Amino acid sequence: MNERVTYKRIFAIAFPIILSQLAQNIVVITDTMFIGHIGETELAAAALGTIFFQVLFMFMFGFSVGTQITIARVKGENHEKSIGRIFQHSAFFMFCSALLILLLYHIAGKNLLSMLVSSETVLNSTMEYLDARMWGLPFSLVSASFMAFYIGIARTKIISYAAITIGIINIIGDYLLVFGHGGFPVMGIEGAAIASVFSEIIFVIIFFAVSITKSNKRYRLYRRFPLHGSLLGRLLKVSYPTMLQFLFSFGTYFCFLILIEGMGQRSLAIANITRSCYNIFLVPVWGFTSTVASLTAYFLGRERSEKHESIEKINTTSLINTLVLKSILLGCICITAIVLPFFIFSNTLLGLFTKDISIVRESINAVLVVATASYIMCAAQIIFNVIIGHEKTKQAFVIEMIVIACYILYAWFIIKQQHCSISVAWTTEHLYTLLIILLSLGYLRYLRLQRKRTQ
Repeated sequence: MNERVTYKRIFAIAFPIILSQLAQNIVVITDTMFIGHIGETELAAAALGTIFFQVLFMFMFGFSVGTQITIARVKGENHEKSIGRIFQHSAFFMFCSALLILLLYHIAGKNLLSMLVSSETVLNSTMEYLDARMWGLPFSLVSASFMAFYIGIARTKIISYAAITIGIINIIGDYLLVFGHGGFPVMGIEGAAIASVFSEIIFVIIFFAVSITKSNKRYRLYRRFPLHGSLLGRLLKVSYPTMLQFLFSFGTYFCFLILIEGMGQRSLAIANITRSCYNIFLVPVWGFTSTVASLTAYFLGRERSEKHESIEKINTTSLINTLVLKSILLGCICITAIVLPFFIFSNTLLGLFTKDISIVRESINAVLVVATASYIMCAAQIIFNVIIGHEKTKQAFVIEMIVIACYILYAWFIIKQQHCSISVAWTTEHLYTLLIILLSLGYLRYLRLQRKRTQ
């Protein structure tokens, strides 16, 4: 592999991931759009239901990030025959964990949410959504293992094709089930959840069908491997800080929405629209962060292999610096390509979420706030993922916890004590991203000083 880092090569890896993130966000956003036309209560409930599901999903997704980094490192070390074993252990762990989470949800989910949500009508609608939506968790987590494999080997096109397919399927499912078109019963918010579950089942089927023909022989994905606790332990050792980081990060976001819910049902509905727009603005970011994490791990793996192979040495630090700077620039360009058309047609696009014109008008300022935060988030997450690419996941977790503590205190102060507007409440994202940048740069500088001392 030619080790030059060019805009074209970064974008070639990131673009399919961006498309997959876009398609997966379309699943959430189309759910929100269809639900928003049912009523304000359902729109508010969808905010809590979708983020509750995301908290659980992202907690386990942290394991797939560890899998992705491990696969990228192993590939960089030219040990491709180990990749199938790693993938199998990841998929097994994700599926079993999903079943356990599903069981715990049905035992204690409603009691937990009833302690947090003050509005009985919002609570009932949230449970109606989640009772159906949670059945998609096993399929979504197995899909995450497939994504970790393809991102880890830097072959990401299949992810985009599969994700676009499920995005289209979900739109059709929402159209048929939410309002009862095509002879289907009117299912409302529950119909949106069922459409999402069906889309995730299709996602797994596509991955399996493609991988069994194209990737099985080279990486031995489906060869019989015995289950080794030691390998699961190594994957967990790399992954658990990221799992906890995602749990607290998205759990904090859930707490943020609970604080918003205390401002009233209308504020929560506006927050749901704002969150949906924010997710779209950030779609390019996750593509470039995954690319940066994987390529950082790959370059470090190649550096280790130089000790055992007679190959030309590469300047790893210089490659990573170039990777980061070019990825940030590409990410900001992509965000601008989304944000500019959005604000030109803001009334029309926000009107897709609800028929209530007053909610549309009140949402515009909040969306402007998160649009500005998107650029800072791009730089923050790309720099932060260099730490993850170094497999310094414990240190990344510590950084995240410090930032989350500041985030919660700030959110509580401005919402509960200062009774701020919904737009000002979203400035929490600016605080979060700026702190991530400062702490991540500080730790990376420390890592580089350590490397110089050991050379």
